[in-house]
Amino acid sequence: MEPIEIDSKEPLVIYQNDYQDKGKQTLVIFVHGLSGSRFDTWQKFPQFLQEELPYVDVGMYEYATARSRFFRKTPKVPDQAQTLAHVIRDEKDYRHIFLIGHSMGGVMHMGAIQYLLRTEEEALDNIKGLFLMATPQLGSRKVPWLTRLLSKDARVLYPYNDYLNQIHETFANHINPFAMRTMTKSGKTIRQLPIFVVTADRDMLVDKLSTGPWIPTSQKRHVRGSHTSIVKPDRKTSDAYLWVRKQIVACVPDLSSESSAQVV
Repeated sequence: MEPIEIDSKEPLVIYQNDYQDKGKQTLVIFVHGLSGSRFDTWQKFPQFLQEELPYVDVGMYEYATARSRFFRKTPKVPDQAQTLAHVIRDEKDYRHIFLIGHSMGGVMHMGAIQYLLRTEEEALDNIKGLFLMATPQLGSRKVPWLTRLLSKDARVLYPYNDYLNQIHETFANHINPFAMRTMTKSGKTIRQLPIFVVTADRDMLVDKLSTGPWIPTSQKRHVRGSHTSIVKPDRKTSDAYLWVRKQIVACVPDLSSESSAQVV
């Protein structure tokens, strides 16, 4: 698994699989959470996907967060989400794009989608699914108040803050999160974007209600593990990994006959 970009200053590092049929070209973009990093957060998760789904490339995204923001002037989270939006928009060669975010990384993905809905909605045409891994969609009351005081990022995780409210209002008016159901609203454009949620049974930072208040039960998976361990599978039969892989193949069943046959 060799990267196209190895410059650590680049926001997105893409690893390509060896495939021939460009029509099946698929990109999965991983975004880490607060205090995370593009590689340590996910460990073998991207590697497992590439090994089992031969037409999948993985993009490892990194942004300034936590301690790295104390030593230099960095953009606010909404501005960083805009940068992510432009990165997603520019990956025009991929027919299928999936977005996976852990914790605040899920908020980043949602912020990027909100920005594109307002500015360049056609850039969302190739996005086939959004995976929110232990993401506090409503914020988290469990983030220590001192952390929220000192960290610009943690303020975005404050319950029911303005930025989260804006994101949810945009999604409620313009996004259909159901994987198999069409939705129409009079006078409004409703874009089909399946949203999947993974929650951890030992999550001490994000409560279950906050992870997916408006996502259908069939698109949620409650798994064993902690807030961080669910995105660090040590084997291909790990609950969270197996479920995410299954949903990707279900959304794009023609990735390959081999990978479709592997789904259980």
